[in-house]
Amino acid sequence: MSSSPTNQPARSLPRKRSRRGTRSWCTTTKRLLQHALHRADVSSLLEIVIIDDLLVLRPRLPSQCTYGYPYEGTSRESLRLFTNAFATATSVEQHIDAAIHAPLCFGGHPILPSMLLGTIAIHRFVDPLIINEVRIHNEARLRIILDDWTSHSSAPLSQASPHWRLRNINYLVALTNYIDSTVVDDLRHGFPQIGTIPSGHLFPPAAKPKHAIGGREQMSFTDTDAKDIHRYLLRTASDDPELRQAVISDVRDECSKGRALGPFPLSTWKDHCAFCSPVFPIRQTDKIRLISNYSYRVRGSGSRPSHRHCFNDFCTTLHKVSLPRLSHVALAASMLGDEPKHISRTDLEGAYRQVRMNPTDTVYSAGIFLDSNLDPCIVIPLVLTFGAVGSVTNFLRVGELHAHIARAVFLVNAFSYLDDFFPISPPSLSASALSSIHFTMEFCTGARIKHAKDIPPATKNLLLGLIVDLSNGGFCISLDDSRRQHLIHALFELKTGHHKISSKLAGKLSFAAEAFLGRAGRGFIRSLIRSSLGLKVPRETLTTCIDSLLYMFHHSTAFTRDLIAEVRLAPRRLVCYADATGHGKLGIYLPPSSSYTSQFGVADLPVSSQASTNHINLLELLAGSAAVHTFAYLLPPGTAFMVLFLDNTVAESLIYTGSSASPRLNLAASLFWLDIATLPIYNVFVSRVGSALNPADAVSRESFSQPWLADSTRVTVALPTWANTVSAS
Repeated sequence: MSSSPTNQPARSLPRKRSRRGTRSWCTTTKRLLQHALHRADVSSLLEIVIIDDLLVLRPRLPSQCTYGYPYEGTSRESLRLFTNAFATATSVEQHIDAAIHAPLCFGGHPILPSMLLGTIAIHRFVDPLIINEVRIHNEARLRIILDDWTSHSSAPLSQASPHWRLRNINYLVALTNYIDSTVVDDLRHGFPQIGTIPSGHLFPPAAKPKHAIGGREQMSFTDTDAKDIHRYLLRTASDDPELRQAVISDVRDECSKGRALGPFPLSTWKDHCAFCSPVFPIRQTDKIRLISNYSYRVRGSGSRPSHRHCFNDFCTTLHKVSLPRLSHVALAASMLGDEPKHISRTDLEGAYRQVRMNPTDTVYSAGIFLDSNLDPCIVIPLVLTFGAVGSVTNFLRVGELHAHIARAVFLVNAFSYLDDFFPISPPSLSASALSSIHFTMEFCTGARIKHAKDIPPATKNLLLGLIVDLSNGGFCISLDDSRRQHLIHALFELKTGHHKISSKLAGKLSFAAEAFLGRAGRGFIRSLIRSSLGLKVPRETLTTCIDSLLYMFHHSTAFTRDLIAEVRLAPRRLVCYADATGHGKLGIYLPPSSSYTSQFGVADLPVSSQASTNHINLLELLAGSAAVHTFAYLLPPGTAFMVLFLDNTVAESLIYTGSSASPRLNLAASLFWLDIATLPIYNVFVSRVGSALNPADAVSRESFSQPWLADSTRVTVALPTWANTVSAS
C-alpha cells in the first residue's frame, strides 16, 4: 500500500542564510536612500551608489532624465487636438459635447528636473539626521580625495580663469553620471560665442531655432563702422559722470585682472580685433554693469543698408533655455510637505566673468567705449560678456553643473538661476544645505562666491526680485516695500505727465502685476506696453491702467498670492458661448455641468441705426466679456478656467493681440483684459466657432425654442464696467 503525501515525512525547506555581523553605515544608508527613491517612484530614473566610499545620487541613464526647468504651457499640440475635436461637429449639440469633453491640457505646469525630484524624495522619507550625516561624510571623503589634486595641480591654462579646478570637476562629472560631459573641456578651452552654441544636452530643442546668417569670415567691419559707433556713443552718452567713469574703471579693472586686453585707441583696431560693438553702462540696484551692445548693426563691406549685421547675428541656438520660475520653487516646497521650510541664497562673484571665452571668438567680441576725454577706445574681453546671446546658455551650463553636484553628492534641493543658487529645506537641514553649496563651489570646482550677497536660511527671503514667505506651509509672494514705493512714484510721474512710459518701466510693471495676479495681471499694463512702443493709445485708457495699478500697489496685501495653493489646484473647465447682433443684442450661453444647469442671458444695448464694421466687432468683444463676467462666479474663486467661444474672428484676434487699426477697438481690447484681471477665474482660452454651431447665436436673436435651451435657466447678463466707456454711437 502506497503511502499518501500526508503520511510522508515533511521535507525540510532551505532556510535563508543568517547574516553574520552588521551592515556597514554606507550600505545601510544606501538602502534607506534607495527605498525613498522607490517610494517616490523615481527609482527607475535614479540610483544610489557607493563609489570611493562616497554615497552618490545619480541618474541611471542620463539621457532618460529631465534637466533644466521646463514649464509646460498650453502646447500647440494640445490646442491642435482640442481644435480637431470639433472637426466632425455638424450640430450645436455635437459642438457643445465636444467643448465639454474634448481633451485640453492648460498650461501653467512647472516640471522639476529628475535629480531634484530625487533629493525631494529623500527629504520626504529619510530622517534629517541621516541626510546631515551623509553630507558630513561625503565632505570629509572629498577633502581626502580631492585635496591632493588641488595642492599639486598644474599651472592654469588661462590667466582669464585660473581658479577652475578642472581635474576635480572631471572626477565629479564622471562620478555623478552628469549628462553635460563636455562642460569640462569648455571650461578649459573657453565657451563659444559665435557659431553653434552647445546646450550640453540640458535644454530641449527650440520650436523656432535661431540660425546664424554666416560664419566668422563674413563678420566684416570697416573704418566707417568704427566712426559710426563713435558718433553713436557721443550721441547717447550719459550726463551722469558716475556712469561714464564706471565704464573706464571697469575696463581698467578687467584688464588688470587678465580678463580683458587693452584699452587701445580706436584708430588701431585693425591691429587688435576683427569686429567691434559699442559698450554702455546700466545702473542696477547695487552696482553699475557694463553691457556689450551686440545687437548694434554695422554696414561692414556691404553696399546697402539692408545688409547690416551685428555680432549676435552670427550665433546659432538650436535649443530653448529654461530658468526656474517661482512656480518651480513652489512646486518643490509643496512636494516637501506642509512642515516649515527655509530658503537661502548665495551668489557667484562676477557671474559671466568667471568663465573663459573661446580664444577664436575674442577678436570679434571687442567693445568700443569713451575715455574721460570722450575719445574712443577698444577693449577685448577674454571672458563671457553681458549682451551676447551665447553667454546665457554657456553660463547656465556652469550653474547647472554646480546644482547637479550639490544634489548628487550632498542631497541638496538646489536651484540655479544663472549666478544665483538657492536651496529649500526643512529648518534642520537648511544650514548644512547652504554650507554644502559653498563647499561644492569653493573647494570642489573652484568657483568664486560673493559672500557679501549671501542670504542666510529663513522662512521669509528675497528671491528673484520678490519677497517669498514660506511660513505656515504656504509660498506667498509679494513686492518688497522699496520696490513697491518706487513703482508708485513712477506711476504718479506718468499720471501727471512728467515722464513718458519707457519699455524698462513697462517691464518692471509687468513683472509686478504678474506677481500679484498671475498672467492676467498683464492686462493692467497692456496699454502701457503699447504706449512704450510708440503706438497711439488714448489718454483715458492710460489713466485707467495707471489708476488700477496704483490701487493694486496701495492695497498690496489684498493681492498676495500663495503659489503652493496654485500648483496644487486642479482647475475645472467652464465652457461658454457669446454672440452679438448689429442691433445691440448680446447673447451668452453656458452648457450644463454636474455642478449647475445650463444658463443663458440676453442684454439689449441701445445703438444707432447705422452700424459700422468696427461697431459690430466691438459688440462681439463686449458679448465675450459679458459671458466671462457673468459666469466667472459659478465656481469658487480661482478654481476654474474658462473656454470662451466666439464666432467673430476680429474679436478673437483682438483678445489675443490687443492690436487693431481702430483706436476704439484697441481701447476695448485693453479694457477687456483689465476686466478679466479682476475676475476670480484661473485663466481664459478663446476659440472660434461658426455661427451655425454657436448656441449663443439663437440667444442673441431671441430664438428660445431651441432644444438646448429647453431646460436652461435665464440669468441676468453682468455687463463689464467698461461697457458704457465704449458704447456704440
